[in-house]
Amino acid sequence: MKKKIILGSLITIFIIAIPLSIYGVKQYYMVKDHVDDMHITIDDEQNNNSDNNEDIDDELTDRPINIHDEPLTYLLLGIGNRPDDPGRADVIMVVSINPDKEEILTFNIPRDTKTEISGKNSYDKINHAYSYGGTKTTKETVEDFIDSEIDDVVQINMQGFRDLVDAIGGVTVDNSFSFEQADELGKETYHYDKGEIDLDGEEALHYSRMRKQDPEGDLGRNKRQKQVIEAILEKAKSPSAVFSLNDTMQALSSNVKTTIRFSEIKDLFKEYQSDWKDFELKEETLDVEDEWAPEGFYFRITDEEQYRVQQELADFLEKE
Repeated sequence: MKKKIILGSLITIFIIAIPLSIYGVKQYYMVKDHVDDMHITIDDEQNNNSDNNEDIDDELTDRPINIHDEPLTYLLLGIGNRPDDPGRADVIMVVSINPDKEEILTFNIPRDTKTEISGKNSYDKINHAYSYGGTKTTKETVEDFIDSEIDDVVQINMQGFRDLVDAIGGVTVDNSFSFEQADELGKETYHYDKGEIDLDGEEALHYSRMRKQDPEGDLGRNKRQKQVIEAILEKAKSPSAVFSLNDTMQALSSNVKTTIRFSEIKDLFKEYQSDWKDFELKEETLDVEDEWAPEGFYFRITDEEQYRVQQELADFLEKE
């Protein structure tokens, strides 16, 4: 089950690719058009409309990535948009795949982690990197933090959970304890019973947002977000998904951006089908300490802990 969780957490890669192998030509080109709309370059994340896609593909034609042999590292971002705010990276997940070792390594960087923001010569919460400089600054800040290069980025607007879950007809999750969560404007409160519950898009969004009532705080919220992503993936794989394919792709193209090209997504899905789904999963957890400062609350990660994770990632990326 854990393998499905992490591969589900690659968000769009497999949700997008699944229809490519089972539907007809018309659906194929419809999916391709939507995926093209999701594509961004790391230096210009606004450059994602269909008029620019041909130029983008030309720029990246010679990108040296061989997914059959070389280790790859992905940055998965869940962007929380707020009124009058450029947004924050509320979910920051690093996923590395080493085909030679047949292993996948993943870890979340807690959003309140205090670190140096790339290019700003100042320290702040790592999720604020997105508000300073979007995907580019976030990627560079995470690369500095892990002391390793990231090959590609997949990011989803967390509000897009609402549209995506509704497009596939809702999801079912197993809730570990009952709680209530208000919406982002504080106008309505949602109650979640313990046990198996059905969620529509609005309910899934706020189920994924709750952290203050969770004994594990941010870590508990990350687990619920994984739950919802996994449930979305399972629903998207069902035979009935063909009937909501257009709505699903519309929801994705409106809320997902990625540096991965359409041709690469197809190859990634083939690798998932043939090999990756059987790879051993290694989930790493960062040890954090609470830190109160005049400007607010942070998670502090010691130099020793940061170095430990950097070394584990470096060792993981070595080919045997």
